[in-house]
Amino acid sequence: MTRRSTTRTAAAVVATLLGAGLLGGCGGDSPYCAAVKENQSALDSFGTKVSDKTFAREARAVRAIAATDPAKVGDDWTAIDKAMRRVLSAQKKTGLTFADLNDPEQRADADSGDLETVTKAYGVFNDTAQQRKAVVEDVATTCDVSLA
Repeated sequence: MTRRSTTRTAAAVVATLLGAGLLGGCGGDSPYCAAVKENQSALDSFGTKVSDKTFAREARAVRAIAATDPAKVGDDWTAIDKAMRRVLSAQKKTGLTFADLNDPEQRADADSGDLETVTKAYGVFNDTAQQRKAVVEDVATTCDVSLA
């Protein structure tokens, strides 16, 4: 083998290894995409069925995906995760459920401080609308999964 053909072979091997590494980090087989696919059923109902049980299930799914620290949207998943944990924490602290908050009588009977705690937590979650849009778009392009 000549020096020139050895150099070409080495360059081809390096290119192949680099390409495999890059593709492994962003395609359907990445830990991120695997977590998305594993939690897709929890996320498919995101925001359409509002109950304590579904919200907690969605929060667990978001946390699992955020833990993979996806390259482009890791901060977005983390922001959503933190906001959802804040809602769950506020509900646990106050004892107020989604059903309570949707019942005018229950709301009227609730402690004003508890209502304020939960309302602030919901506000933080609602403020993640841009991040939620970004992760839905990224999941579609990176993992070929539709969450909409």
